[in-house]
Amino acid sequence: MELSGRTAHADAPSTARWPLGSGARLAHALLLVALLAMTRVIGFVLLARITGRGDLGVIDGGAFAALLAASVLSLGGVIGLGLVVWGRVSLAELGWRAERLGPDLLKGVLGGLACCVIVLLVSMTLGASAAETLQGWWDVPFLERLLGVLIGVEAALTEETLFRGDLQPTLQRMLGRGAGLLLTALIFAAYHLRFGLWGLLGKTAFGLVFGILRDRTGRLVSPAVAHWISWTVMGFH
Repeated sequence: MELSGRTAHADAPSTARWPLGSGARLAHALLLVALLAMTRVIGFVLLARITGRGDLGVIDGGAFAALLAASVLSLGGVIGLGLVVWGRVSLAELGWRAERLGPDLLKGVLGGLACCVIVLLVSMTLGASAAETLQGWWDVPFLERLLGVLIGVEAALTEETLFRGDLQPTLQRMLGRGAGLLLTALIFAAYHLRFGLWGLLGKTAFGLVFGILRDRTGRLVSPAVAHWISWTVMGFH
């Protein structure tokens, strides 16, 4: 099935090792998703070793360094070596283009606000008031807020490049536009290892927001900005 210019950059020939929509391209993308998940697990293992605990109840210097190191490993190893070098997929083909930067930034801000509303509604469904949820976002300590901002940058670059830049166009080419977008969102939710009902629904909703932005613009600026805003505002909540 042919896709419109919103899901593939048709202005230049592809340099990718495997063509978009092929089984090999899909297998490669799913392998990188698994490797990316492993780097996240490594980050939490380092966190437990350094701090003596396995949670994020308190963000201190040790936790900050461990999670930041895992983020660098994810971006440089999985995306840099795995996708760009091994897969030979150019950043422009993945969707990193600034053709309509202003509108893309605005759509990204709106997408980030939509993600915040999703979490707010889930929190209210689970019994928290809107005021309590918003106060919790506001009261984040400085070091945790800074880590959220930095991890938000890494997640926006890493996860959007892999999921919306590579996996989603491949699945859309294979399954059709809507089905590919939905399946990417479901894989994105499962990748976060939150298998409770509300965790899965929330992350799937996030994936749909990011995926729609990618599908409508054909670029990654909007979903990346939305992804970063969600981390910056909500952090680890």
